[in-house]
Amino acid sequence: ISTARFSELNFSFLPRVDVPMNKGVILNGGDVLFIAKGASNYAVSVPTLKEDVTISSSILLIRLNTFDFLPSFIAWYINQYGVRKMEPQLTRRMVVYSKSDLVNLEIPCIPIEEQRKIVTLDGLLNKQKELSNKLLSKKKVLINQIFKNRFCNE
Repeated sequence: ISTARFSELNFSFLPRVDVPMNKGVILNGGDVLFIAKGASNYAVSVPTLKEDVTISSSILLIRLNTFDFLPSFIAWYINQYGVRKMEPQLTRRMVVYSKSDLVNLEIPCIPIEEQRKIVTLDGLLNKQKELSNKLLSKKKVLINQIFKNRFCNE
């Protein structure tokens, strides 16, 4: 399974549809989104956007009102520690986090430069994992090809 960061996704091929904006909630660059319902709950920071974008009700919006935190650090922290500290509601089929779960989450305030280092190192770690997985896949294919060439062509 491959993953991508929100900033790496290409939406240019999607058809455009004009939808009236509900409640005036339009995403801004620097917002943090938290997927609050479902089997996979995670946060992403929103890059600068060229067009107005609205979100689903199953996604919680975190709009920072301080410059003490990087949005990417907030997303990283929620993904690493926050989800474990929050207590979601468990329904029959899915996990559901509420706005109050996020509001009550305590995030340590560390210097911006350290936040930047953490996010950068995490990005490099994720890239290394991705490359390692690709290399392992290629090695498996090579092993299978060698085996087939040696034993299946006789």
